[in-house]
Amino acid sequence: MLAPPPNVTGALHLGHALTTSIQDVYSRWYRMRGYEVNWVPGIDHAGISTQVIVEKKIFKEKNINRHQIGRENFIKEAWNWKNNKESVISNQQKRLGASMNWDNEYFTMDKNHSKVVNDAFIKLFNDGLVYRETKIVNWCCALQSVISDIEVDHIDLNEPKYLSVPNHKIKVLFGVLYKFQYNVVDSNRNPIGSLDIETTRPETILGDAAIAVHPKDNRYEKFHGKFCIHPVSNELIPIILDEILVDMSFGTGAVKVTPSHDINDYYCGKRNGVKFISIFSPDGKVTCSIPNSSSFNGLSRWDARTAMIDYMSKIGQYKGNTSDRNEKFSTSISICSRSGDIIEPMLFPQWYIKTKKLAETSMNYVRNKELKIVPEKYESDWFKWLENIQDWCISRQLWWGHRIPAYRVSINPDKIKSIPDGIKLPHEIWLAANSSEEAIEIAITKLKEYKNIDRLDLVAEQDSDVLDTWFSSGLLPLSCFNFNANTDNIKTGNDILFFWVARMTMLSSYFSQCLPFKTVLLHPMIRDSNGRKMSKSLGNVLDPLDVINGATLTDLKNSVISGLLSEKETKMWVFIGFAWL
Repeated sequence: MLAPPPNVTGALHLGHALTTSIQDVYSRWYRMRGYEVNWVPGIDHAGISTQVIVEKKIFKEKNINRHQIGRENFIKEAWNWKNNKESVISNQQKRLGASMNWDNEYFTMDKNHSKVVNDAFIKLFNDGLVYRETKIVNWCCALQSVISDIEVDHIDLNEPKYLSVPNHKIKVLFGVLYKFQYNVVDSNRNPIGSLDIETTRPETILGDAAIAVHPKDNRYEKFHGKFCIHPVSNELIPIILDEILVDMSFGTGAVKVTPSHDINDYYCGKRNGVKFISIFSPDGKVTCSIPNSSSFNGLSRWDARTAMIDYMSKIGQYKGNTSDRNEKFSTSISICSRSGDIIEPMLFPQWYIKTKKLAETSMNYVRNKELKIVPEKYESDWFKWLENIQDWCISRQLWWGHRIPAYRVSINPDKIKSIPDGIKLPHEIWLAANSSEEAIEIAITKLKEYKNIDRLDLVAEQDSDVLDTWFSSGLLPLSCFNFNANTDNIKTGNDILFFWVARMTMLSSYFSQCLPFKTVLLHPMIRDSNGRKMSKSLGNVLDPLDVINGATLTDLKNSVISGLLSEKETKMWVFIGFAWL
């Protein structure tokens, strides 16, 4: 039996104690019935969460960030954190009386597990299920990493609201539609008229590549095939027809298209062949290359918003916003669940797993009753998630985690100079391998048609990204049980049916050709008075040892104060969070 590995981000809380207690009951019950039960404990490296908490620790203790200490030293700090917290977690589980097999305790980044993770990635790559492609992703500027859709929270706004954002001193106004005028011309720049667009994100005007209208909207029929003058670059951008993107009844019925910074605009840009103009650096500052944009470069997204409104006002093309006019407007803000930063859709090359066939196999297991989900009502969630699954982005721009065993192999620059004219070589190729030497050997085979190339002419550089934590977690039935996974049951909280269980089913069944478990038992979770599950990042947790041993209110407050929450979060939980006690 595989214990869901708690994150190494800190000590266990009552939510972990509940899962441990339920599994302990099962393991003891089966032993009483004469079974041999191997209940394996472990710890998850928790890539994003651990990196965030170690960064907070370093900043709190040394007033420096990870970039100042460098990757190598930061990883040492993370391993020190892991070594300290691992013993704390194991001691808590032992004090809870968990009858686990401590001889088989694992960590998701230990040598054996890392080998399984590397081998799995390489096989998926060689089988054509892993590929690298530039797509629009959920980018967190605070983490400077992509995050998955299920790590994005959404805040619905029905009125204007100022929100705090990381690394910005003043609050930012959200829930407002800004109206701007664009001048319309023909291909010879002869004036034809103007149209108005509305946007919640004035800063992205820098990346506008087109203006879209609905083909059946009579208001704009005279503008079909014409152009708008970009208000900053003064270049012509096309007016395109797109009935998928444009809702004639919303706003002005004319939509600015910024394919590099909006998911809907991204697909519109693909459909209509418009330019893709990226305007932000990974940390969310303007790095725009269009003409006349130098005054914006270096500004944060939020300062650029203010600067763009000021600029458009000066040239007479800003026409106010819904807040000024007391107009109601509803929208949704996407938030990184890890850092609290506002998600910035960005174009980046990432590694993906093709999931369609894997998901179909997993759904068939449930349809054919080979895999049972208890309670049965959660089967609908299973099908809803898997039927609508997109290819899985498995790369993360972090330092803590399994480094992706992929190498960019390129021609040594000195060799390129000596290549005879007329011979074209590939600029670079990406390969999956266990080492740079192995990558070069593979590349030699793939480049055998180029007879003048040998291994001394090639340079192999490993990808700096790490794998999504859920990729390694999805392989646990294989890495813990040596590819002989076939346990009867798995018990876990109902919040990770898709995070963990579906991914274990997809990956384990692909490699082992059998289910990793036959039954999934989903149990409720302990929540706080606001209905939120217990989370160390929220600070709403209780140590199960405080329940066993007893603890004073002062002790509970001190545990929050000594943690790594922000000053605001600490005050909230000390003065409000424990009021019910």
